[in-house]
Amino acid sequence: MRYEANRQPGRIPYFLCSAAFSTLPEPSTVVVMSQLSQTAIKEFKADFAGSVILPEDPQYDEVRQIWNAMIDRRPSMITRCTSPADVVHSLNFVRQHNLPFSIRGGGHNIAGNAVCDDGVMIDLSLMKKVDIDQELHRGYVEPGCTLADFDTAAQAHGLATPLAVCRIKGRESQKQRPFVGFSAG
Repeated sequence: MRYEANRQPGRIPYFLCSAAFSTLPEPSTVVVMSQLSQTAIKEFKADFAGSVILPEDPQYDEVRQIWNAMIDRRPSMITRCTSPADVVHSLNFVRQHNLPFSIRGGGHNIAGNAVCDDGVMIDLSLMKKVDIDQELHRGYVEPGCTLADFDTAAQAHGLATPLAVCRIKGRESQKQRPFVGFSAG
């Protein structure tokens, strides 16, 4: 099964990521990244607009970190997506090679689910675009957007953000409990 990029530039539908988790490979069939050929990684990089970080790269330790410093997992490859096409390409790569993976949004998940050991971390934290529709008083965000990013964009249009108390939280962490925060009566 392949995923196609959303036709709306800069917007990834939520079903894209949830569909990836619905058909994860059985643990006994997962390939270890060390078994993956360098050729496969080079081919992936050739068609990937974002950056690919490997353990030997100088920025690896900084990029793999999340908000909870107690989490010290080491992915074998980090794909830093900059567009929906990059997300699609990353998901197709892990599916094609049957690799374990994790998806990082704003990097705030306390349990550390955004980082995996010995797999591919699909990093969406660079995708922070916020579009505010002033007529509808509605915002559209990319998956790496934090509440601070959204709040800043909303305030520029004279709008308030009735969400969490913590401005560094990613939008994904707010989906289950919207309207919790300072301005929620």
